[in-house]
This record gives sequence, C-alpha cells and structure tokens, in this order.
Amino acid sequence: MTKLIFRIDPGDQVSEAFQLQRPLGHYVEIAADRIGEEVLFGHSVVPGIWSVLAVGRFADWRSNDQSVLFGFENIRWLNEPVAIVTEGDPESDRLFAPYLLDTLMDDDLALISAPDLEFVQPATTPMSVAAEGQAAFVSDYVLGAARPCPVTSGFFHSVAEAYNWRCPISGIRQQSLDGRFHEGVAIGIEEPHARRAGLPRDAMFVSSSFGFAYRHGLVVLGEDYDLLRHPDLLAEMRMLLEIANPTAMLRLPGNPAHWPDLDAAGRHRRKFGY
Repeated sequence: MTKLIFRIDPGDQVSEAFQLQRPLGHYVEIAADRIGEEVLFGHSVVPGIWSVLAVGRFADWRSNDQSVLFGFENIRWLNEPVAIVTEGDPESDRLFAPYLLDTLMDDDLALISAPDLEFVQPATTPMSVAAEGQAAFVSDYVLGAARPCPVTSGFFHSVAEAYNWRCPISGIRQQSLDGRFHEGVAIGIEEPHARRAGLPRDAMFVSSSFGFAYRHGLVVLGEDYDLLRHPDLLAEMRMLLEIANPTAMLRLPGNPAHWPDLDAAGRHRRKFGY
C-alpha cells in the first residue's frame, strides 16, 4: 500500500473540502485507480523533499481536454509539519517542476500513521496554506505526534553513515550540526528508484539534485569511479558539477567495503548508452 502526496502551495485556498486542478497525463490513470483512498498534502520546493501538512480523502474527479480536477474531503491538518524524503518516482521525476504529485512508499508509511499524529480542528472556512510549510528534514528522528522520537537505523542510515553524511559528488555535508536533520537521499547504484535494502556498496548517499541527475543518466559512474556527464546535461548542472568537483571523481567512503559496486554501476551506465 502506498500513499499519494499532492503539493499545495502558499496561496492555495484549502478548506475541509477542496479541489486541485492538475494537467492531463498520468494523472488521469491515478484518478481512476486511487479514488476513495486517504492521501497526503504537503509543500515541496525540491523534488522528492516534502513537508506534509495535512491528510484527507480523495473523493472524486473529473477531466476535460486540458486538465484533471481532483476533489478532496475530510481534510485534517497536522499540528506541525512532518518532513519526509521520498526516493523518487520515475513518472514524477519526468515532470520535474518540482513534483505536483509524489508517492510515499510502503516502508515509509510509518512516518505518516494516523494514530501517531496530532491534528488541529478541520478548517470550516477556506484558508491559505501557511508559508511555514517548509520544515526541516528528518534523519534519525521522526516528527510523529509533533514530538521527536528515535527510529531504528536501517539501510538509509547505513549508506549515509558510510559517506559520513556527505554527498560524494558535491562533497557537501547533508546533515545539520546537531545530527537530527538531513536532506540527502540514498539511491541504488543499478536501480536508483528501487533500492531499499542491501549493503552500503549497493547505494550512494547524494544530494537531491545529483540524485535526480543519476536516476536519469545525466551523470553516471565510470569504470574508475569517475563521473561521466551526458551531452544533454544542462549547463547549470554542468557548471555546478565542475565547481563542486573539478576532478570529476566520486569521493569514496573511507571503508573500501563500502565503495560502490562497479558492476552495478556499469549496468546502470549502459542503460543510457554510455
């Protein structure tokens, strides 16, 4: 079971029951399959990084030649935002605007479990989404019930710790000074969208921007941990990469056992014609 996350932005008029208009495309298929389900609403600036603000029910939908109109009801607002980082969704990544819609995977649903959350009273009149929807990103704490509570370290943490919480492409530390918050993502070497378990060598801990680039083959690993760039890599990202990593080499973990699996990197690379 997964949950859909719909983006709501400051200025959106949101009440106990409201509607969102989205462009045509895969949204129509989603509407047909997910009606009646509980969904999440949040704010997102960077693709895959969300501050969840509310929970509601997907009640109905209709479409015309240009867009889909989603209807929601029974909206419950969280007392405080819950921060989550998704591992990326191929269809949502394709739209990269940032995401208007994302998917919270099975293993992460514990972050947004209704019995553990405190809600404010539902709004009875239209209200604008608060700008403070941008919350910090949780690492070894989950903000359920609006209070920090430790969670068991798993695959994500083992990968992040192998890289000392630094993106091996940019070298930028992805963790706050107190160690409680992060904004990096763990992506699989061969299957960046699918890796959710395994050894640290099966994944990398990278910033969201470079995670997006790796998922889509804009940046890949060479045979000697060199960073190969696709001709279609945008000039802005190419410039960022050259400034952050002038040698174009991956910064490897201190433990050689955690170095990325080069066979898996080769299979990923060949998918994009390198």
